[in-house]
Amino acid sequence: MKTTDSIDASILELVGNLKHEHRAVFDAQFNLLYSNRTYREYLRKLGFDSINNLSLLDIYNSEAKEHASLWLDGFKTLNPLKPSYAFSAFDKVREENYRIDAEVQALFKANQVLAYALGFDELTDTYLENRFNRLKSDFLAKALMVKDTNELMWVMTDEILAKLYLGDALILERQGNVLAPIAAYGSQRKGRREVAEGLKVSFSQGITGYVATTAMPYMTGDSRKDPHYIQEHFAAGSEVAVPIIVRGKVFGVINCESEQFNFFRPIHQELLQRTAEVLSARIEEMNSRQELELLEQRHLAIINSTPNSFLLFDPSYRIMSFNTAATKSWRYFTGLNIEVGTDYKKVVPKELLGKFENLARQSLQGGKAEEYLSWEHEDNHYRLKVNFAPALDREGKIFGFTLLVEDVSELYHANQTLRAKNLDLEQGNRELDKFVYSISHDLRAPLSSMMGLVNLIENAQQLPETKIYAKMLQDAAESMDSYIRNILEYSRNKRFEIDLEEVDLEELFRDLEQKFKFIPGYRELNFETDLSLKRIHSDPYRMEIILNNLISNAIKYRDIAKSKSWCKVSISEREEQYEIKVADNGIGIPKAKQANLFDMFFKVQSDHPGSGLGLYILKEVVNNLGGEIEVQSKEKKGSTFSILLPKNPPNA
Repeated sequence: MKTTDSIDASILELVGNLKHEHRAVFDAQFNLLYSNRTYREYLRKLGFDSINNLSLLDIYNSEAKEHASLWLDGFKTLNPLKPSYAFSAFDKVREENYRIDAEVQALFKANQVLAYALGFDELTDTYLENRFNRLKSDFLAKALMVKDTNELMWVMTDEILAKLYLGDALILERQGNVLAPIAAYGSQRKGRREVAEGLKVSFSQGITGYVATTAMPYMTGDSRKDPHYIQEHFAAGSEVAVPIIVRGKVFGVINCESEQFNFFRPIHQELLQRTAEVLSARIEEMNSRQELELLEQRHLAIINSTPNSFLLFDPSYRIMSFNTAATKSWRYFTGLNIEVGTDYKKVVPKELLGKFENLARQSLQGGKAEEYLSWEHEDNHYRLKVNFAPALDREGKIFGFTLLVEDVSELYHANQTLRAKNLDLEQGNRELDKFVYSISHDLRAPLSSMMGLVNLIENAQQLPETKIYAKMLQDAAESMDSYIRNILEYSRNKRFEIDLEEVDLEELFRDLEQKFKFIPGYRELNFETDLSLKRIHSDPYRMEIILNNLISNAIKYRDIAKSKSWCKVSISEREEQYEIKVADNGIGIPKAKQANLFDMFFKVQSDHPGSGLGLYILKEVVNNLGGEIEVQSKEKKGSTFSILLPKNPPNA
């Protein structure tokens, strides 16, 4: 073999054109001029330890005749108009067949051959797997810049399928019950990025349809004998196809065909499956990104549609985002403009800076707060409700805090007016109580005296006329007394009459569940029922009030610091009573506040938005049914409400 220094520069250029692992150059008489290291190692496997003065004809006349024949036959196809030729073949080395992807080239001058060049890759399983790993890295790098699914398919085709020596390759996408090709390599490709027309495949047809239906890979070495094969485009000798699974459903199929029989090996199916997995993962990422963008757009639309001001601050108290309402209302309330990146001191009124800083610190530590703030601007008095809350990322980490501002000025002034009217109403109630007392005392006392005098008259006089007049006087007095009692009973009767009937408890709980599922926190509560009775005889309306009140409180006052929240409801019977128990592991009730628990307008948490009437009404209902109620509660442990109701209420 000649040294590299003696090789003509044009021949070196010929070697450089070969993009294969094994490369060699021969002169016109097939004498070896140059070989790279990997080809010299390949020759040693053929039995040629020394390559000095080695000729391709020497190889042809040895046991490695088949190897030399590949190149001699290939060189014969070359001419000045066709100076290169690529092909795939089997090369036999010591009784073992190696599949190779090969190329031959020739250098011509005045229609005379100056040199031949050969290059090839051994398509072993190890080689293909290593090549796939390199190609996958290149694909992933380019796929990061792709945002369109069709574009992604072409990148996959060009970067992996076209470089794995797979013959013809198609990527088909499911469109209803049809598989439509969206990217191709080989004979099915037209131009730069077009697929031949008429290539749609039904789900029920061919190997591709079979793979799409079963969601399983499939390979055949001889399509003539395969029951699933149908000839669509050309008579393939062998075929392999794998499904592309996205979110548990068949998104499409990767299909490869070759004219050669037994062309595909298990490594090809395995690499195609891994290709499909890479493609599926990238499609999933793109879908998730698109869904996230859509979700963000929806959230932004919702935030912008609310009349309340919404602002997002970073841990340094700088504005990260805000809605359109905040832009208008902030200027209206404070006369200040807000922009992204603005420090809080430039947008929060000076008199509220201390309060803002305190609530912001609480939020950054995971706390939530609600406050009512007042200030004046341009002779207008404003009352605003502000809510501070931590802003959490997908992993639950705090990256800032949110501020929600609601103008409650009108509601505040309306409440002030209502409070004044309530004072008047309370005064009227007190006067009504005095009036009732007056009726009871000032009117009934004289009536009692009158009826006493009637008795004296009857005993003192025996004239017939006297008895008649006394009887008339007694009847009138008793009638007036009955009327007064009716007035007193009416003033005390503030409740509906009890209506007893059969109550289906399971149906009642189903109805309640429909109401509870809309209460925030219901799905975080493990709800258990222990019904030893299926039906009870009671007032269904009042039973619903009792259960609705206690269970909804268990939901509202669950302890979010606990990993599991639960509420247990049991209904059983004693000899003459029904027993209802509702227990939870919520935040509990401080002992100091339990004595006033059933008072009107009393709230355990003064800042809670509730009315303070729930347990007061519950107590009134239980009393009306002639029952008893007691509570056992420990702060941070939970509460248990126990109710005893008579089976035959005294007021029924």
